[in-house]
Amino acid sequence: MFRPMGSAVLAAEQRLAAVRRTELALPAWAASADAVARLAARSVAAHAGLVTLVRDDNIHLAGVFGAPPTIPPSRELPLSASLCPIVVSTDSPFVVDDISTHPECGEFDTARYGVRAYLGVPVRDARGQALGALAAFDAVPRDWAGDDLMALLELAELVGPLPEGDPLTDRRVSLATVLDVLGEALIGIDHGGAVSAWNMAAQEMFGWSQAEALDCRIDQLAFDRVSWARMRAAAARAAAAPTVQRLRSTARHRDGHVFPVETITSMIETPAGPRWAVVALDAAERAEADRHAAQQAAFLQAVLDNLYTGVAACDADGRVVLINRALRQAHGLSADEPAIDPTTLYPHLFRPDGTHLPRADSPLMRALAGELVRDAALVIRPADAPARTYLANATPIRDAGGRTTGAVAAVHDVTAQRRAERFRACELRVATALAGADTVRAVGSLITQVVAETLGWPHVELWLADELGDGLRRAGHWTDPRLRTDAPLSHTVTRGVGITGTVWATGLPLWVPDIAHTEHLVTAASVAQARACAQVGARTVAAVPIHDGTTVGVLTCFAHTPEYEEAELISRLEAVARRIGLFVARRRAVTLAAQLDRTRDDFIALVGHELRTPLTSIGSYTELLLAEADGLDPDVAQMLDGIHRNTASLTAIVDDLLDLAALQGGHVAPTPRPTDAVTALRESLDRVARAADANRVTITADVPDHLIIDVDPQRFRQVLDNLLSNAVKYSPDGGTVSARLTTDGDAAVLTVTDTGIGIPPEERTHMFRNFFRATNARHSTIPGTGLGLVITRAIVEAHGGAITATHNHPGTSLTIRLPVRRARR
Repeated sequence: MFRPMGSAVLAAEQRLAAVRRTELALPAWAASADAVARLAARSVAAHAGLVTLVRDDNIHLAGVFGAPPTIPPSRELPLSASLCPIVVSTDSPFVVDDISTHPECGEFDTARYGVRAYLGVPVRDARGQALGALAAFDAVPRDWAGDDLMALLELAELVGPLPEGDPLTDRRVSLATVLDVLGEALIGIDHGGAVSAWNMAAQEMFGWSQAEALDCRIDQLAFDRVSWARMRAAAARAAAAPTVQRLRSTARHRDGHVFPVETITSMIETPAGPRWAVVALDAAERAEADRHAAQQAAFLQAVLDNLYTGVAACDADGRVVLINRALRQAHGLSADEPAIDPTTLYPHLFRPDGTHLPRADSPLMRALAGELVRDAALVIRPADAPARTYLANATPIRDAGGRTTGAVAAVHDVTAQRRAERFRACELRVATALAGADTVRAVGSLITQVVAETLGWPHVELWLADELGDGLRRAGHWTDPRLRTDAPLSHTVTRGVGITGTVWATGLPLWVPDIAHTEHLVTAASVAQARACAQVGARTVAAVPIHDGTTVGVLTCFAHTPEYEEAELISRLEAVARRIGLFVARRRAVTLAAQLDRTRDDFIALVGHELRTPLTSIGSYTELLLAEADGLDPDVAQMLDGIHRNTASLTAIVDDLLDLAALQGGHVAPTPRPTDAVTALRESLDRVARAADANRVTITADVPDHLIIDVDPQRFRQVLDNLLSNAVKYSPDGGTVSARLTTDGDAAVLTVTDTGIGIPPEERTHMFRNFFRATNARHSTIPGTGLGLVITRAIVEAHGGAITATHNHPGTSLTIRLPVRRARR
């Protein structure tokens, strides 16, 4: 026969006797063992749960949930069918993620019963002996978490010591069962005064468990010495034949309270021969029992009242018999209200969509009908109070026979979580609406409707600063159609007056618990407006500023019930207001940038056209004068030459400015056609050859034989000339300039590298700005306008390409990428 580790522990006689006593008590166990097994499985989200009693040769399944059909109807299994013997023999929890790979589980045949992952904790009797196990298991490997083990340990502790049956003969057990039904306490004693029987009624009357009573003498437990002596004498007189003696005595509860009892003493001959005294007790007054019950009820109520979770229970007829403080507050009931009238509860229940929840569909009534309710969403909305969202769990209460005797429901407030989810969606909807709008006013009504629906409030107003004057104008408002008004609640806003005006003046959010009582109603108009708001049902008001660096607007929201979550709601509304403020700031920046671009273009065009005419005249006249230079004074001729050179330089700058303005404004578009980039590059190299010789610069080229690309030939030559002339010009003391032309996929890549003076690191981010010239270039008196690279980039980007810079030691590399083939329109 299979003998698991710790067989000596399993075979201990004292433990086996305790197991037998527990088996006798299981049919009347108040907490159904099957229900406990179900709770064990669900507390750790496992496939099945068990409550077992482990004998020395087999296992009895006292409670079963989710077990496979291979378990026999007798619920008796061999020791090898479960790991519960290990839990009992070690008297400690046993956790196995995968039985097939665990070294201690090789001899166990658990696969037949669908056990692959196992989690078990001991269950004990009142003496602390491990009699069995509370276990959960799955048919697949599982990584049990620490929280799973804690949940099972807490459930085992909640179930408490296993019950014990009467250790007398079957006849006496039957007698005890009968007396339990009659409500009388049965106590068995031998002639020495040791307790041999102690039924449930006795346990309830005197406060001693059966296990505690069986270890004591009767006079140590409940009866005073005098009464015990009288019972001993009555038992002696009845030794010859069974008799009944009615005596008056006193008994005491475990806590010391003494109360009178009537005792009936008789002698019973057992089959083994010894005589036993059986004492049936009927309390002459039940005040103590009632007081004890009241203490237990008060204790339970105190525990429940200190929970944040709302709890309610009903009896078999659906009458609410228990409701804790959290649920009373949710329904707007007084904490000390003695009676619980269901008619005051069910009208407050609504579905999440706002429709009323009938009594029969409430979680408590569904559980009373036998349903196990989990995470049912509902809304509790008492009259004149804010609605709150809850998740409800409910379960039926059953007696030992499986009959439904009531139901219990627990509701957890998830208003804050659901509100956070709604506001995240609200911010997304507001951002989406703004993204497709030119102005806030264009979507103001939509924004206010979204905010109102998210809050569940009936009226929201959005005010924005008037760009043409010092005032706020309404950019949008939304009113619940059920509100008793068709007009906005606010008509005008004065800085520093009223709720919206105060937020506008201070730039700080404002929370008004009751609009009818606020210090901001300082004018007759604001008082009249507040009264109008109150008449249509507006109560609490929340207003938050809209900032873009300054206060540019106010978002004002009206509730139709008193609200209390000031900090949370203000924070949520400020997040929405920030979205609006960022949009206003961006639109203002875009508008300003467009205005600056237009101003720049207008300025460049104005300067270019106004300068070109006089410069042309100056250039023409100086050319005429220079043509007659033979008759002029040499100094005058030299001055004329200087004028001609500077005029040409200014004309080149004006031409570059006009060219750049046309390119950046889109007024001039390139005209691409197939062009041999290699030929164009060689021609540009020839044009800069003289300047290279003057600067002692060596030019090298790495190019293919031919490379045909779609570009505007004139603009492409302008790019090449700018890049090569800059490379040569900024290498004044010799060096090398290299040009490399190649392809990369569908792009032509040109890189011009020089070993010249380069650009200081702190200035490199400015190299493509208008009129930028590096400090080392200015100090070296190298001429330039600071427009060449800007024009080059504008041309490259107009062709759909890109230009990048790489800084070397020394020198700079400029790389342009142009598409070999441009898409035709």
